[in-house]
Amino acid sequence: MNKINRVLTALLIVAILAALAGPAIASNLTKTATLTYRDIKITLDGQPVVPTDAGGNYVEPFIIDGTTYLPVRGVASALGLDVSWDAATNTVGLTSGTGSATVTAASPVTPLSPIVTTPTTGSGTRQDGLPDFITREMPASYTYVVNLHTMKFHEPACRSVGDILPENIAYSTGTRDQLIAAGYSPCGNCKP
Repeated sequence: MNKINRVLTALLIVAILAALAGPAIASNLTKTATLTYRDIKITLDGQPVVPTDAGGNYVEPFIIDGTTYLPVRGVASALGLDVSWDAATNTVGLTSGTGSATVTAASPVTPLSPIVTTPTTGSGTRQDGLPDFITREMPASYTYVVNLHTMKFHEPACRSVGDILPENIAYSTGTRDQLIAAGYSPCGNCKP
């Protein structure tokens, strides 16, 4: 009987330790998930937002089990917030110019980028050789992202946009037909 009591006591101690350690272990587990990519687009006040990582590379939103996940840096940047990461506490910090991490509907929103114009030649083509509906500077509103090197155009949320070198990127306010007529071809990934 003494031997049975010792075994039961040992099992009880192991069960209690497992119950106490479970939450601590679970908070640091790695989970495997199925990500669904559906060319998810983000807009802010009707204007496209192209989310990027700290290096400026495009980061595509995804869905896990019916919940859409957005890259916090891309969304925060569009709202004019700074993003920080505290590895010691696994905390993402969002701050505005006032130091507040709260964004409300009344908060000021920083425009994505100013519109820069280049003089035209009067023939629908600017002095830089690009059609009037393509600009190298990101306007507040645009339809497609253009790779000037490959002559391909992309949906703003296309994962290939992140691969375009800065010196080759441009933005179009034109239609698909206008871009094709100007010699550009649609991306094979996003198929705009």
